[in-house]
Amino acid sequence: MFNVLSFVVINEVMYDPRGPESSAGLYNEAVEIYNYGDTTVCLTSWKIKDKYDEDLIVPFPDSSILSSCPLCVISTCIPPGGFGVILDRDYTNPASPDPMPYSFPSGTVLMSVNDAQIGNGLSQSDTIYLISNLSDTVDLVGPFPATGDGISAERKSPRSKVFVPSVSVYGHTLGYGNSVFLPLRVFDNFI
Repeated sequence: MFNVLSFVVINEVMYDPRGPESSAGLYNEAVEIYNYGDTTVCLTSWKIKDKYDEDLIVPFPDSSILSSCPLCVISTCIPPGGFGVILDRDYTNPASPDPMPYSFPSGTVLMSVNDAQIGNGLSQSDTIYLISNLSDTVDLVGPFPATGDGISAERKSPRSKVFVPSVSVYGHTLGYGNSVFLPLRVFDNFI
């Protein structure tokens, strides 16, 4: 029997958002969580961390984000087959040179962390941990492939630890199925 937590994975990482690190790249880092199970999973009191910093996952704190995605959900609960996106708290900051650059589909769960940035700022060399409210490591991924400015690293399958650069024309698929996704039934043939 599987634990419901085994169906929650870090699915996509935008560690190098479009723009210089001192500018738009500072505001728009993101981590996508995918629930490929058949039960809603709430990340209340869960943490995301890298080698240097651990953050509490919280609902996105600024409801103005709904102006660009009115049918998104500000929460920490991800429904079955759903996607949650953890964004920097300053994602909606109007002072950003590129405020709110991502388009999310309806139903995307929007989250953030309890301080200014995810971990100590995401990078290609990071290992990122998803920690449950019981302090269990639910998933860990990284380091990531080189992607280039504004291109995310996407997981090939929820059962794989392999990440590759997004091939989406938008440079990412945050909130959507991955552009490099290998269906589970195909991946199972390689296990």
